[in-house]
Amino acid sequence: MAGPAPMRTISAGALAAVSGVSYGFALAPGGHPAVAWIALVPLLAACGRSPPATASLCGLVFAVTATGFVADWFPGMLQRFFGSSVGGAWLGWLGLALLVDAPPYMALCGWIGWRGRIGAASPLLVGAGWLVAEWLRAHGPVPNPYALLATTQLGTPLAQSADAIGAFGVGAAVAAGNAALAAVVTPALRSSRPVRDFALAFGGVAVLFAYGAWRAALPYGEGRPVRVALIQPAVVPGQDPGANARALQQLLTLTDTARRDDTRLVFWPESAVDFYLREAGSDRDRVLAATRAADTELVLGGPHYRYAEPSADTFASVFLLRGGRVAGRYDKHRLVPFAEYGPFGGWLRAPTAQLRPGERMRPLEATGASIGAFLCGEVLFPEVARALSRAGATILANPSNDAWFGAEAPARHQLRAAAFRAIENRRPLVRATTTGYSAILDAHGEAIAVSTLDAPALLEARVQPSNATTPYQRGGFALAPCAGGLLAAASVPRRRHRHLGGTRP
Repeated sequence: MAGPAPMRTISAGALAAVSGVSYGFALAPGGHPAVAWIALVPLLAACGRSPPATASLCGLVFAVTATGFVADWFPGMLQRFFGSSVGGAWLGWLGLALLVDAPPYMALCGWIGWRGRIGAASPLLVGAGWLVAEWLRAHGPVPNPYALLATTQLGTPLAQSADAIGAFGVGAAVAAGNAALAAVVTPALRSSRPVRDFALAFGGVAVLFAYGAWRAALPYGEGRPVRVALIQPAVVPGQDPGANARALQQLLTLTDTARRDDTRLVFWPESAVDFYLREAGSDRDRVLAATRAADTELVLGGPHYRYAEPSADTFASVFLLRGGRVAGRYDKHRLVPFAEYGPFGGWLRAPTAQLRPGERMRPLEATGASIGAFLCGEVLFPEVARALSRAGATILANPSNDAWFGAEAPARHQLRAAAFRAIENRRPLVRATTTGYSAILDAHGEAIAVSTLDAPALLEARVQPSNATTPYQRGGFALAPCAGGLLAAASVPRRRHRHLGGTRP
């Protein structure tokens, strides 16, 4: 970039902000998948033309801007859920942007600026770097796997390639495509063999599109289809003194309707009950009674505890009820930081942050299917659904309560993430939520039925259980260390030495 250094820095920051805004548009409800293929071009061009420090600053600007557009609902959520003041809520948003989201992208952008000065940050290297940055964001001290780049591609053949490369791989492919476009005007993003770089980037993306189209045309499933129902009560538990009673009555009434429709496997949301199923009580008796008649099986979320010293261990759990008793239980593994556990001990956490993570990853054995159930935000962590599928689950289930978001966009995004879990494992997925979006998805991530937001719903469909083994299940998680190894190798400066009077690399 020509001009004085301050102006070059301002210009680079402006380009990074444009990418942040574009990223937000790509992830917004109704955003077109094509937007994601150009959203990162200004950022990457700015990084390739800037020294490492300025490039790192571009990563900061991008992260803060993108977080502002993608998570504009976040401060309001902090006010409702944690009782934060307006100032405290926006301070929490700033902490999310600066301390959680920004560091991986600052490191990546700084690396691109540095690599462009010792060689070239080719499109494939940028794709690998993007994969590592997203993986670090999703697995850091305060993990945030929300709004991965891959979710912009749902509905395209590329998304169907996730059964081989996972969501992180899909995001890497989109980032590599952006880098190839940016390389047209940025010499630091292409090597001395630009034709090879472009051929590898665009050829790789084309292969993934072709593979995804092939996989999308294949059927998945074995055995007899299972008729399932999910219930969305549209009543938020704890919202007022009578909310829990109204929600339970709504759930029981709609379950009875499903039973009359000859549906035997029924799914309720997370926090469907606020009492312990191991303790006697009138509400517990009503729920268990609903599973005694006509062989109804019920999958629902609720609390659980285990006796321990000095105090009991508490869990967020999913239960399978059959024949008037608890027939199986799964305890949530990936807890929500600050809301369900304190990542920094007793500092900065809600009163609810007292949960213990589950210890065993096992499906719930229902009649005709093994249910791989995982709770709410666990849908954002691909490893949870993968582990349950490898353990024998033939149907995935994600009981959730998205009402705490307080906005349509994050609820829609959670559903898009759920579609990727179905694709990665080629399993149908049932997602029962409190207020929406609830959905029944097939093994291609396509919606068989979807609820309306904030309205009661009873969705019923036949789903085909599947025990397919995908490449992603076998070794998809090797992508992150492989990408990290590629970046490490590319970061070693190549020495030049004399050879017969000249130099060679």
